Amino acid sequence: RRPGGGEYASEAFASDWFFPLQRREELKAMLKIARSFKPKVVMEIGADKGAVCYQWLKCLPTIKRFIGIEVCGTPYAPALERAFPRIQFKWSSESSYANATVDEIDEWLNGQLIDVLFIDGDKLAFHIDFEKYLPSMNPYGVVFMHDVQDRQPRESFEQCKKFFRSEVIIDKTDTEEALAREKEGIP
Repeated sequence: RRPGGGEYASEAFASDWFFPLQRREELKAMLKIARSFKPKVVMEIGADKGAVCYQWLKCLPTIKRFIGIEVCGTPYAPALERAFPRIQFKWSSESSYANATVDEIDEWLNGQLIDVLFIDGDKLAFHIDFEKYLPSMNPYGVVFMHDVQDRQPRESFEQCKKFFRSEVIIDKTDTEEALAREKEGIP
């Protein structure tokens, strides 16, 4: 069952093995922006443990197709496919910017465009992923790039900025909460 549209799926943060690597406020902001586009096709590069895939699938009720790429593999793919049977899935454990992967995804899309693209894979190659999938992007869609505050992803992000209006979201709430606890002597 997919109620969808929730702020974020908090149950993922309770799991020791399925937790998102994004901070809660960052994730909520991404989902809010993505929801405004009513995406039908979502793609995540660098799907890691699948927890953010779950967030997209659970909280964006308009998704019809999902593409997940993770070079370390996607062992969670069958569970997500069972949990979201109305969605068509395309999984890959190959390099996201290899021409064969790009061609395979383009063929699978069969003319449909990517509405939401989340790039969180090779930190040195955000711009390569962006350039490879730009032709498959909905011109009114949204691209998220993670960790752009770090030097290497930031340099790659800067190369992409000329193609779109950008906004950088830096979520420091976890840090601020930890510092407040430390100040109060709470572990």
